[in-house]
Amino acid sequence: MFTGLKAQLLQENNRLMSGEKNPWVLDDLSLNVEFLRSRIKAAENKIKEIIKQSGTLKTKHELLTSIPGIGLITAST
Repeated sequence: MFTGLKAQLLQENNRLMSGEKNPWVLDDLSLNVEFLRSRIKAAENKIKEIIKQSGTLKTKHELLTSIPGIGLITAST
C-alpha cells in the first residue's frame, strides 16, 4: 500500500510539472497531491504506532534504523 501511494504521488507531481496551463487541471492535481501526502502521513503514523506497541518489532526496528540509510519504511518492510 505504502509504495503504491508513493508511486501515485510521484505521478501526480510529474503531471503538475508537465507544463499544463489549465487552472482547473492544476487545481485538481494539487488536490490529489495533498490527499496522497495526507494518506502517506497517516500510513507512516500507523506504522510507527504498530512498532511502538510491539516490543519485538520496536527492538528490531531500532536495530535496523541504526544502519545508515535505513529509515522507517525500509526497516518496517
